[in-house]
Amino acid sequence: MHLATCLVEMPNEVRHGYSRRETAIGLCDPWKALEMDAKPLPKIESRPVQPKEEQKPRKKDGDRPPKEGSTHLPKFPAVQVPANDLGTKKIDFSQVKQLRREIARKYSANADSRVNDEYRRTKNDIYRMELDKLEDIHEVNRQHMRRTYFAYLQNNKGAKKAVYECFPKQQTQKETVKQN
Repeated sequence: MHLATCLVEMPNEVRHGYSRRETAIGLCDPWKALEMDAKPLPKIESRPVQPKEEQKPRKKDGDRPPKEGSTHLPKFPAVQVPANDLGTKKIDFSQVKQLRREIARKYSANADSRVNDEYRRTKNDIYRMELDKLEDIHEVNRQHMRRTYFAYLQNNKGAKKAVYECFPKQQTQKETVKQN
């Protein structure tokens, strides 16, 4: 009881050293707490609403340089569903199996259109970043760079096809000497 009385009567400005962090302003007298619960609070005046300042005119897209290089990210992939598709029609339970087959055929990881899109995108990335210029890299590092490309770019079926096409197995000087 002594601690509670001390905290209630203590001025708010008093601090007890650096041993704890204050998490509340202080304790309130129980009668005052009851009064605050029973009576409505006084009305707080709000700030008058002011009209918004006029916004500056926006820059036109023509002022901006075109997006290019490695900072340009591809568009977020979106699934395009044709209007005459089975997925847009009302179906009953007997057609669910057919719908699942159609979805797997069109949108699975092995779908032909998806593989072709990934192939094209990876091939464009390889040429855009000029990764196809392996002959410019010193022979000592060439195999390491090729392995690095394979490790980072072969993350799906279409990309794997593009990587194998753009980076065919190149012979080192040692292999050429062994063949002769």
